[in-house]
Amino acid sequence: MQTITKILVAVLLFQFTGCAYMFHGNTDQITIQSADPEAKLYLNNVLIGKGSSSATVPRNVKQTISAKKEGCTDHVVQTGDRFDAISLLGLLLDFGIISMLIVDNSTGAMWKTDPLVYHVNPICLSSGQAPTFSQFQDLVKKLSAGFKGKRVPLIAVLPVADASNTGNKPLGNYLTERITNELYATGLVKVVERAQLGKVIEELALTQGGTFDESSAKRIGRFLGVDAIVMGTYAELGNQTVEVTSRIVGVETGEVLGVGTIHIPRSAVQQMLR
Repeated sequence: MQTITKILVAVLLFQFTGCAYMFHGNTDQITIQSADPEAKLYLNNVLIGKGSSSATVPRNVKQTISAKKEGCTDHVVQTGDRFDAISLLGLLLDFGIISMLIVDNSTGAMWKTDPLVYHVNPICLSSGQAPTFSQFQDLVKKLSAGFKGKRVPLIAVLPVADASNTGNKPLGNYLTERITNELYATGLVKVVERAQLGKVIEELALTQGGTFDESSAKRIGRFLGVDAIVMGTYAELGNQTVEVTSRIVGVETGEVLGVGTIHIPRSAVQQMLR
């Protein structure tokens, strides 16, 4: 009789606590690291340390991480999340009605923070190169001008592609991240987490050969449920300048909602990638 009672108590405990909540709780421990030991690390604009730090964050709540240093440009990223498969155990107990849909979902335990380690580095340029960042801000203003006074749209920023196919991936990654951060900073749009976007791109790239035209970009947009897609390319103009061109396209209509082009000195590009 005691054994049966213990089993019933265990089942009820799982049912009304939630499987993900029971095993993993509704918080996660994240680690934030910077290559610069003097970089100040912030979580939601609250200083949490220098160089390297850790923090406990609630599940299913986006956190803003930033690295700051005097005289440098902040590096800002957001935490991502993914489904915690342990929640599926609730299907064995109550078909997931209470343990999964109500408890784990309402507490946020169903979605675990992913990744758990974030690398952020303030971007430090010499005084002669600083105007480069105002150029990115100008580019983003042109892209987002059509959204002022309207409902905040959800957008995805596709990786900035090398127009000459020379394969300078670090530069493409940097430009993508810079544009993403500047768009987010405007407050005019919501931006899909790059990790989530990357999973979709990787899946489609298996059948698309890794290239994305406007048609495939719209497919990505529909899959993600976003309102618009930001597409961009960069090209090296001789040995002195890099041209970055970007446009934002409505997913449903295919309408070009904004375009912009900037020219970055080659010396600034080299400094960015250090």
